[in-house]
Amino acid sequence: TAPQQHLVFALEDDTLTIVAGSPKNPGYKDTYAAKARFRAPQGIAISDSGTVYVMDPQANSLRAIRDGMVLTVVRGRPGGFIDGASETAQFDRPWGIAADAKGLVVADWLNQRIRRIEKGVVRTIAGTGAQGYYDGAASNARFQDPCDISTDPNGRILVSDSGNHRIRLIDQITNSVS
Repeated sequence: TAPQQHLVFALEDDTLTIVAGSPKNPGYKDTYAAKARFRAPQGIAISDSGTVYVMDPQANSLRAIRDGMVLTVVRGRPGGFIDGASETAQFDRPWGIAADAKGLVVADWLNQRIRRIEKGVVRTIAGTGAQGYYDGAASNARFQDPCDISTDPNGRILVSDSGNHRIRLIDQITNSVS
């Protein structure tokens, strides 16, 4: 992504091409990829089906690029936090995203939570919402500005907890954070 240019790029065979967005035209618009508008795209993940997911934190949104179209998957608002169906769920500056076998995992930066999107439903899988540092049960864990996220082949989730200057591990089998 190119946040200052409001674009999403692809690199293939040493060639950089624009996948979606309008150069130097920030905004929020779902439409054909070439005419879509982003505020400042950040995190990106590609699902097994080939859908490209893009975090648009200044629009508090998760966007999808598929079949030449940009569509909103979840749209939040500043200060927003709601778990539930993707049509009503809300983020507050979602930043990082990763795809795994279950769906998508999101670092919801200002909500201090890690969220999962599975079958159209958003739910918190780690974090209380309060800033801080606490390991243990995922529901009691505390983060300070989780900004990026990744998954490994064993189903574990790695979180860049930027305010604590640490990489944290979420074990989905033990439902714990370390």
